[in-house]
Amino acid sequence: VVGDGEEACLRLCRGEVAESSGLVIGSALDDLDAVPRPTREELDETAWSPKESSRFKINTARGCPFDCYFCKDGVRDSAVRMHSVEYVADYFKWVGDTYGLNEFYVLDDIFLPNPERLEAYIRAFERRKLTVDIKCFLHPNTVKPNLLPLYKRLGVRVVSLGIESGSNAILAKMGKRITTDVARQAADDLHRFGFETNGLFMLGHREETPETMRQTIDFVRELSPKLSSFWVSFMAPYPGTPMYDAGIDAYGRILNADYSTWGNRYPVFLPKGVTYDQLMNARAELVSVRRKLERRKVVKTRGHAYYYYQRLKKTAKGAAQSMRRLAAGRTA
Repeated sequence: VVGDGEEACLRLCRGEVAESSGLVIGSALDDLDAVPRPTREELDETAWSPKESSRFKINTARGCPFDCYFCKDGVRDSAVRMHSVEYVADYFKWVGDTYGLNEFYVLDDIFLPNPERLEAYIRAFERRKLTVDIKCFLHPNTVKPNLLPLYKRLGVRVVSLGIESGSNAILAKMGKRITTDVARQAADDLHRFGFETNGLFMLGHREETPETMRQTIDFVRELSPKLSSFWVSFMAPYPGTPMYDAGIDAYGRILNADYSTWGNRYPVFLPKGVTYDQLMNARAELVSVRRKLERRKVVKTRGHAYYYYQRLKKTAKGAAQSMRRLAAGRTA
């Protein structure tokens, strides 16, 4: 599916699939407010449940102004479009009134309000007497000291910061439009203003080498005092992204041709400069750093007992979810 999904899904249901490419094309929506909010009855028919997640996922905009070569926006090919402030505020209030939730995960590629829009959000939330806890994504270039107090007033508490690599050469080649200095300053500013910051990093870029992966590992270690946690994944060059369209064979090879099974926990693309084991060992080293970081943060604020209790609780929850999925598969 290329483009916004609403119209594309209707075309898919009608069987309007391009025979030559297998694509279903949906045009970009100019007026996002024309998309109705889901009803409780509709949400009840989905897999989402407030019992499984207390943080409600929501979009306030679509599109991204950046053009990283691995990103899905290369497929969507759409400009940034935003819901109106009133639409978003009403949506937040409806969720609170309907489910009693005040924690939200804004899934915009990058939460992009300018000062005027942020202040409009704050006024709209205050009129509705909304007190919320928001998690969102930011690009290092959008972390501005003049905006951070406004984010705090709005209710943003947790920021996922897309850094991707600790190698300036890799950052330049992926089109990230940042350097490690920019990322370092963004992490420092977020920490200074009291945000809980989760770094997002990626291994297995084209032209990746053991040296560039070492630079990423060292950079993560350097930033870790300013981070609450971080996530490390593997670059996946999905068809339609700039990375894929530029040609895979010149930079490496696809390990699994069935991209419907791709994820980001295991390599699906092997750059020419590294081996599979080197990729997995680099990720294992970063996971070890993350565990030490999370343990240090939790123990510092809540103690050792609470840390191990939370680890056990998380493991039990994951096992229970796996058992439910297994049971559902057997009865299907």
